[in-house]
Amino acid sequence: MSETRGQRTLKWKLNFLTSGIRIKSKKSDKMKQRYKISIWVALALAGSLLWGGSVWFWLAGICAGKFLFRLLLTIALAITAYILAYALIIGAILWLLIS
Repeated sequence: MSETRGQRTLKWKLNFLTSGIRIKSKKSDKMKQRYKISIWVALALAGSLLWGGSVWFWLAGICAGKFLFRLLLTIALAITAYILAYALIIGAILWLLIS
Protein backbone atom coordinates (compact mmCIF):
# COMPACT_ATOMS: atom_id res chain seq x y z
CA MET A 1 0.00 0.00 0.00
CA SER A 2 2.68 2.42 -0.84
CA GLU A 3 1.61 5.78 -2.18
CA THR A 4 3.81 7.81 -4.42
CA ARG A 5 4.34 11.46 -3.86
CA GLY A 6 2.34 12.44 -6.94
CA GLN A 7 -0.73 10.52 -5.75
CA ARG A 8 -0.55 12.15 -2.32
CA THR A 9 -0.29 15.59 -3.89
CA LEU A 10 -3.21 14.92 -6.20
CA LYS A 11 -5.33 13.57 -3.34
CA TRP A 12 -4.50 16.64 -1.21
CA LYS A 13 -5.39 18.99 -4.07
CA LEU A 14 -8.73 17.26 -4.64
CA ASN A 15 -9.52 17.31 -0.93
CA PHE A 16 -8.62 20.99 -0.78
CA LEU A 17 -10.91 21.77 -3.72
CA THR A 18 -13.90 19.83 -2.42
CA SER A 19 -13.59 21.25 1.09
CA GLY A 20 -13.64 24.75 -0.40
CA ILE A 21 -16.80 23.93 -2.30
CA ARG A 22 -18.45 22.62 0.88
CA ILE A 23 -17.53 25.78 2.78
CA LYS A 24 -18.88 28.02 0.01
CA SER A 25 -22.17 26.12 -0.20
CA LYS A 26 -22.68 26.37 3.57
CA LYS A 27 -22.08 30.11 3.44
CA SER A 28 -24.42 30.61 0.50
CA ASP A 29 -27.14 28.55 2.23
CA LYS A 30 -26.89 30.79 5.28
CA MET A 31 -27.09 33.90 3.11
CA LYS A 32 -30.13 32.56 1.23
CA GLN A 33 -31.86 31.85 4.54
CA ARG A 34 -31.07 35.36 5.79
CA TYR A 35 -32.46 36.89 2.59
CA LYS A 36 -35.65 34.86 2.91
CA ILE A 37 -36.14 35.90 6.52
CA SER A 38 -35.47 39.55 5.73
CA ILE A 39 -38.03 39.46 2.88
CA TRP A 40 -40.64 37.93 5.20
CA VAL A 41 -40.01 40.57 7.84
CA ALA A 42 -40.15 43.35 5.25
CA LEU A 43 -43.50 42.03 3.97
CA ALA A 44 -44.87 41.81 7.50
CA LEU A 45 -43.65 45.32 8.28
CA ALA A 46 -45.13 46.73 5.07
CA GLY A 47 -48.45 45.01 5.71
CA SER A 48 -48.64 46.27 9.26
CA LEU A 49 -47.75 49.82 8.22
CA LEU A 50 -50.25 49.92 5.34
CA TRP A 51 -53.23 48.15 6.90
CA GLY A 52 -52.50 48.30 10.61
CA GLY A 53 -52.08 45.46 13.04
CA SER A 54 -49.13 43.86 14.69
CA VAL A 55 -45.98 42.94 12.80
CA TRP A 56 -45.98 39.59 14.60
CA PHE A 57 -49.51 38.80 13.42
CA TRP A 58 -48.53 39.69 9.86
CA LEU A 59 -45.42 37.51 10.07
CA ALA A 60 -47.44 34.61 11.49
CA GLY A 61 -50.02 35.12 8.74
CA ILE A 62 -47.38 35.05 6.04
CA CYS A 63 -45.88 31.84 7.44
CA ALA A 64 -49.33 30.23 7.79
CA GLY A 65 -50.28 31.36 4.28
CA LYS A 66 -47.12 29.87 2.84
CA PHE A 67 -47.81 26.58 4.66
CA LEU A 68 -51.45 26.47 3.47
CA PHE A 69 -50.45 27.29 -0.11
CA ARG A 70 -47.91 24.46 -0.16
CA LEU A 71 -50.45 22.10 1.40
CA LEU A 72 -53.12 22.97 -1.18
CA LEU A 73 -50.62 22.64 -4.02
CA THR A 74 -49.52 19.22 -2.73
CA ILE A 75 -53.13 18.05 -2.47
CA ALA A 76 -53.94 19.31 -5.96
CA LEU A 77 -50.90 17.52 -7.41
CA ALA A 78 -51.82 14.31 -5.56
CA ILE A 79 -55.39 14.42 -6.90
CA THR A 80 -54.11 15.06 -10.43
CA ALA A 81 -51.67 12.14 -10.22
CA TYR A 82 -54.46 9.92 -8.84
CA ILE A 83 -56.83 10.81 -11.68
CA LEU A 84 -54.13 10.35 -14.33
CA ALA A 85 -53.11 6.98 -12.91
CA TYR A 86 -56.68 5.69 -13.02
CA ALA A 87 -57.19 7.13 -16.50
CA LEU A 88 -54.09 5.25 -17.62
CA ILE A 89 -55.32 2.00 -16.08
CA ILE A 90 -58.81 2.33 -17.57
CA GLY A 91 -57.35 3.37 -20.92
CA ALA A 92 -55.02 0.36 -20.95
CA ILE A 93 -57.89 -2.01 -20.12
CA LEU A 94 -60.10 -0.53 -22.84
CA TRP A 95 -57.22 -0.65 -25.33
CA LEU A 96 -56.69 -4.35 -24.57
CA LEU A 97 -60.42 -5.09 -24.84
CA ILE A 98 -60.88 -3.18 -28.09
CA SER A 99 -57.81 -4.57 -29.85
